[in-house]
Amino acid sequence: MKNYYFLIVALITFNLTMAQTNFSPVYDGVFDGTAYSQTFTFPTEAQPWAGFANNNASIYPLSYPNGGQVSFKATVAADAEVYFRFEANPYPAVDPAVVTANVALLASNAAETVYTVDIPVSATNTYNSALMYVVTRDVDVVISETKLIQFDTDGTTALSTDFPVYEGVFDGTSYNQSFLFPATAQAWAGFANNNTGLYPLTFPEAGSVSFKATVAADAEVYFRFEANPYPAVDPAVVTANVALLASNAAETVYTVAIPADATNTYNSAIMYVVTRDVEVVMSEITIVQNTTAGLEDFAANAVKMYPNPAKGFVNFSSASNEALDVAVYDMLGKEVLRANAVQSQLNISSLNPGMYFVNMTQGTNVSTKKLLVN
Repeated sequence: MKNYYFLIVALITFNLTMAQTNFSPVYDGVFDGTAYSQTFTFPTEAQPWAGFANNNASIYPLSYPNGGQVSFKATVAADAEVYFRFEANPYPAVDPAVVTANVALLASNAAETVYTVDIPVSATNTYNSALMYVVTRDVDVVISETKLIQFDTDGTTALSTDFPVYEGVFDGTSYNQSFLFPATAQAWAGFANNNTGLYPLTFPEAGSVSFKATVAADAEVYFRFEANPYPAVDPAVVTANVALLASNAAETVYTVAIPADATNTYNSAIMYVVTRDVEVVMSEITIVQNTTAGLEDFAANAVKMYPNPAKGFVNFSSASNEALDVAVYDMLGKEVLRANAVQSQLNISSLNPGMYFVNMTQGTNVSTKKLLVN
């Protein structure tokens, strides 16, 4: 309860002191005929330990006291292997860890074959890091509908299902997402966000959606935010269509405004591809919530934190000579890193890519800022 209380306070403080809040949706919830896939590649030049980290922090902690299973659909043009690893915490505090067997993905199998692999029983441990590794180099592994299933006491019945997002590339791997609106899909078919940890969303000062996209032919997409999932969708707010041009460079950055709405909250975030039969490849999708700076600006800015986003290290600067105590919390309010008497720099290499709250205490001043770790 203490952690959740801190998270609520942190959210309130953040909204008062920062200009923006960023959220990372996971638009892998296909409905009414759309198609979605993720492509994972382990290139020749990647480090031997390179892989893919889960960026959906809302699934943690994971536990498998009665074992479990990973289920997914996969398509490969050449035979390949993958496996999954669950660690106590992100590197370097990874132990204890549990590893699945390798899964053989066969090119002779039909597209989107369903594969499963057992997660070994672990009666006492919990895991806060979920990784996937492609064993075979230079083969594009197309995966969709990945599920982490926790078994009940009988060892076979699904007790709970979590939806990881293996888009955290590290040490040389590559990743992208593909969205397709086929001619056979229903007119209203689209892609629903499965990262429920970002709800509720509000846009009292408007906002935007930012993403990178690549298309072989011109296409359009748009975003819709609804009060709740279907059927209780109203009120809702819809962005303008975004024109994705084949003449633009690969991974061009696009943005579209989210209209201001001073009163409503949204618990459903949907993306629609307008153009049929064009594969839209997207990455780094970010929902940005604009907020108005408030009364706590002075306290929040007494300590400057940079860069943001950061990777490996984050720096602090202050006009005061007093000691700075820093605590880092994940999006669930769990403390993941603490350091006292920080001089000017904090090592954050143990943190998975994602959003965190950084609580800074200097004398009687306390402030909280949000940090994006790449």
